[in-house]
This record gives sequence, C-alpha cells and structure tokens, in this order.
Amino acid sequence: MGSKASAIRSNAVGSSIELVDVGSIRVVRIGAMQEGVSFELNPHDPVRRDLNFVLQLSGHGTYSQQRRSVRLDAGKWAAFDVGRLSIVASAARCEQLILLIPHDQIDAGLDVQRIVSRPLPGATGASKVLMKTAVCLIEELPCISTQRAESLAQALCKFVSLAIHERLGANAATPSNRVSLRDRIRQYIDSHLRDPSLSLDRIAGQLNCTKRYLHKVFQGNGESLSAYILQQRLQRCRMDISKPELANLSITQIARSWGFTSVSHFSRAFRLRFGLSPRAVRRNARLSVASSDLKSKGDDETQPFGSQARNIAKSITN
Repeated sequence: MGSKASAIRSNAVGSSIELVDVGSIRVVRIGAMQEGVSFELNPHDPVRRDLNFVLQLSGHGTYSQQRRSVRLDAGKWAAFDVGRLSIVASAARCEQLILLIPHDQIDAGLDVQRIVSRPLPGATGASKVLMKTAVCLIEELPCISTQRAESLAQALCKFVSLAIHERLGANAATPSNRVSLRDRIRQYIDSHLRDPSLSLDRIAGQLNCTKRYLHKVFQGNGESLSAYILQQRLQRCRMDISKPELANLSITQIARSWGFTSVSHFSRAFRLRFGLSPRAVRRNARLSVASSDLKSKGDDETQPFGSQARNIAKSITN
C-alpha cells in the first residue's frame, strides 16, 4: 500500500490516513485529532479518472478543488471531479471517507456535474443507505474475501448512483434527460469529427455512458450513432468540396481532413448519400460559380451568356 499512500499528504502528526482497494473502488479514510490539520488527495493514476465522493462522518471539513470550496458538516456528503482535492479539518475529531470511483462505474446518463462541489444531506433515503453501507464495508473489510469485496464494491457503486438519482430529483432515463444527453453527444461528435480515432468507446468514456445507453438514446432519431457520425462527415466533405477557396485541395485531402481513412469507402458512401461522385459535385460547383460570374457581367460581355457558359462548362469537364 506504500505507493498508493504517496498520493495523500498531511501537514500534521495528529492525523490518520488509511487507503485500501475494494474491488474497483479506492477508499480513503482520514481522521484528524485537532483543528487545522490539512490533507491533499492527489490521484496520480490518469488512466482511472476517478470521481471523488466524500462522506463526512464526524466533525466538519472544508474541501477545495479548482477554486471552489465546500464545507461539509457531519452526516453530509459531496461529489468532486477528477483531480487534486485539498481538505482542511475545521474541528477536532474530524473523520471522513473518500470513495474514488471510476467514471464508468456510475450509472450511464447521470449528469454528475450538476451536483459537483455541493454539500448534500445524508440523513435520509438513498444517501443515508450509502453512508451507512460505506462505513460498514470498511469496518468489516478484514473479514471479507477478495471475491466478495468486488461484489460489495459494485453494490456500493449502485448505492452512489441511487443517491445521485435522488439528489437530481428525477430518474436519468426520463425523456428530458435523454434529450439533454443526446445534445451533449451531438456536441461532442461535432467538435471531434475531424479525428479519425473518434469511436463509440471514446464517446461513451467521455460522457460517462455505456455504448448500449448511447445507442438507446439515439434510437429516437431513426438512425444509429455510427450512421450519424458518417452522415455528418459526408455533409462536411460536400461543403468543402464545393468551396472555391478550397479548390487547391484534392478530394482525398478533404476526405482525410474529416476523419475518413479509406478513400474508397468515402467515395462509395458519398455517392450513396448524394447520388453523385465527389468529383461530379466539385465540377458542378465550379460550373455554378462560373455561371454566376457571367450573369453578373451582363451585357458588358461581347459573347452571349449562353455561349460563354457552354464554353466554360466544356473546359471544366475536360
């Protein structure tokens, strides 16, 4: 446990720190015997991306993260985002449990950010069950096998999810929340369309959802999430192919700039979507621009418009 404990520092002798792994959860139990003792929790494992759930067992403490500070009295709890968390004991005999839980262990679709850095009551309902279960688990851990500990960790994650559901005031699967999540999915996709590595696994990880839930949220659109990504990329490609200012870029360059790794796949999908090849769309766009230019010149041209347009069309086609 030595390497893990290095992630927690204290400024005083009058303190106790215990860190244990319970299945996929890391539990930190901190005790302070005098006021003003400070701790710093600095998770150093970037792969896990743990959320921090603090359960204030006794006394009261002040928690700071990213310029936000929260005071927790005994019997309350709070959720904090990934990253460093500073703690100052505001009273003697201050004790807290901190649950470090990976994002993907929390129910998909829960907007945890809505409760981050807010003191939450733990005296009733699912929150009370969570606090009592967490304390009991730590006390009985020496008597529990590794296999049983994993099962209990999963149960504790479920209690955390239920407590979050309770505080959000509605089930995360309601239509309004599905619409909100669908919008967040679209925003994430739109800002990462150019990335060839954009995938369902990555989207699910970033939005704290399972792939199954992503598909479920998108069912109402009449298309799959993969189809949505493809259609958005094709639409962006068509727009760029038609832009005169991007005429110096090849169609292959444009396709790759929007995340396509296979040119043949892009060409087939493009023709299926728009009924024309990418080359034909670019040719038509050039002809349209040339025709507009000729129309704007009007009677100043020595050659009739129709004749000039046909000549330009021939040159573009050739």
